[in-house]
Amino acid sequence: MLRSFITLAILCGIVQHSFAQDISPSQFFSYPLSNNPANTGLINSNVRVVANYSQMYTVFTPGAERHVAFSCDMPVLKKALPKGDAMGVGVFFKYYNHYLLSSYIYERDYSKGLSIAYHKGLGKAKKHIVSAGVQGVSVANELGYKGTNNGMPRRGRYVDIGFGVRYSGSLSDHLSVYAGYAAYNVTSPVVFSRDKDVSYALQPRGVSCIGGAYKVTSRTTLYGGAQYIRQDTTSNTLLACYSRFLLNGSKKKATNDIAIYTGAIYRHSRFVAPYVALEILKTRIGFSYDYPVNNKLDSRFANRYEVSVIFSGGSHRKDKGAGLLPQLY
Repeated sequence: MLRSFITLAILCGIVQHSFAQDISPSQFFSYPLSNNPANTGLINSNVRVVANYSQMYTVFTPGAERHVAFSCDMPVLKKALPKGDAMGVGVFFKYYNHYLLSSYIYERDYSKGLSIAYHKGLGKAKKHIVSAGVQGVSVANELGYKGTNNGMPRRGRYVDIGFGVRYSGSLSDHLSVYAGYAAYNVTSPVVFSRDKDVSYALQPRGVSCIGGAYKVTSRTTLYGGAQYIRQDTTSNTLLACYSRFLLNGSKKKATNDIAIYTGAIYRHSRFVAPYVALEILKTRIGFSYDYPVNNKLDSRFANRYEVSVIFSGGSHRKDKGAGLLPQLY
């Protein structure tokens, strides 16, 4: 009887969790390789390293959901390619742990992958960039019942690919914009295929992004962006807006900049997440906390915080034209 109940609960949880399998963090702008493979190596420095940690609490299960992500990407072959062009390469790792039905049933995912992109500079001053990227990922997942065996844990593994395109452009000395689309799970991989009575196909997922930056003064820049995710019959919309204020006003080297960021992220009909960050020594450390705006909201979507660290090493370009990238991260 207990095993039948667990199996039924798992099946229900998987159906409900089929979209959440591909999680959508609040600070979506700090996950460049997860948002679009075309973002790989699209930076104004020699290397970018990103680390993210988020944790969600519920009334019954402290630490009901944990997510850790790490990525590293860089542009390459700039001198070997036509002026304004570059290739980008990057690697990433993600760990996701989620508890269903209080603390009895858990799901864990371990992902690792490789991204490659090509960036084509357009126009006389190369102020417009068209990018295309591809990404391969290997995912190992586990579904188990905490406290007893009962035929679990059930483990599976699958390999998948994703594609993405993006446009980035500087429309003036003060305004830059970007837009992109990415497709993931294009092969509809089967999850938990080792156990035939508990398996399902992960539906294709589309991610659309649009946004830009406006330089108000020499010290203040405004950023805005939107992300729309569609997977099967489920959709998710996030909006972000924040400002960057330069404290020290360095004009010689961007690596000496000290800046603060303030703003918020809004997930449609779910929560508002205030966002603050400090940028120092080429590193931005950000923090956000999800505050529910819907009283009928499932508690598993509430009480979550995120910490992000973004390091950009090497040269930082402050000149206009080639390499000026309008993006939130």
